[in-house]
Amino acid sequence: MRMSMECPLVTVVVPVYNVREYVADCIRSVLNQTYPNIECICVDDGSTDGSSDVLDGFKDDSRMVVVRQENGGVSVARNRALELARGDYMTFLDAADLFCADFIEKAVADFAADPNLDLWVGQVVKVDENNVPFDDQPGRPPVCDTENVLDDFLHFHGRHYLFSICPKVYRAAVIRENGIRFRVGMKNGEDSLFVTKVYSFTRKGRITNAEVYRRRMRGGSAVGTPWASQVPDSLEAIVDLIEFARQSSSPDSVYRAIAQRALARLGAMPVAA
Repeated sequence: MRMSMECPLVTVVVPVYNVREYVADCIRSVLNQTYPNIECICVDDGSTDGSSDVLDGFKDDSRMVVVRQENGGVSVARNRALELARGDYMTFLDAADLFCADFIEKAVADFAADPNLDLWVGQVVKVDENNVPFDDQPGRPPVCDTENVLDDFLHFHGRHYLFSICPKVYRAAVIRENGIRFRVGMKNGEDSLFVTKVYSFTRKGRITNAEVYRRRMRGGSAVGTPWASQVPDSLEAIVDLIEFARQSSSPDSVYRAIAQRALARLGAMPVAA
């Protein structure tokens, strides 16, 4: 794709913490996108395993922004990147995962064709530590456009990754103008809390069938955290959402999200990734 005035900047946010084995492949999957106008903000959250040295290997690429901070957790790292982000659109990538090469190009093309589109959703492929896909892949929501994003995504609750920050591209103005940030101190569920708030302000969302994100399923990652240890964060998220609902212009949808989260943690419903 050739650069032009119609080539908006896309910010990719990558929190990095002790992923030396994977982070180079992760960053290359961003810099090798078929879409050229990107900035990749990597926040090194106090890594101690040499991940910082790997990031230094990309310092000559003008699209790279590397920030280093004392360890504060993934929410602090992502919030720091949001403060620096200059893009018209934003997307998030975990430092052990990979973008497919045409992810951003596909999303930007749809945004260009529809000025009301605030959210673009692709599909995840689960892979092992060697980037080999599993036979068992996550369920997928139906391909659709919706102007009732939070309600409709709650309806598809059993279809995984709708309440993960990945694999999506967001209109940055929705996040900036509403001051949406990640809840600091949460180790699990901070992303679903974030996107619930984003969805409540989103004019229109699009779910596509494009496979754009490869999620590496690692034994030590937060993805595999035992259910019992997630309960305190889940309760904290519920309290946060109740306060948010009281100020929301569409509280019924937010209260429905609260109910689904509570039921999921009680084991009455499957937990979305």
